[in-house]
Amino acid sequence: MKVQQELMRHASIQTTMNIYGQAMSSSKREANGKVVEMVLKPVLASA
Repeated sequence: MKVQQELMRHASIQTTMNIYGQAMSSSKREANGKVVEMVLKPVLASA
């Protein structure tokens, strides 16, 4: 959840938990994982 908070630039973890804290279906979880991977890949490559 902390990574999601940072990616969405929420000031408070409570905001993130209210929006993303509900259980996600496997298809939504898979799609979210792909988005996170696309966002983090450039960051990891430059490190």
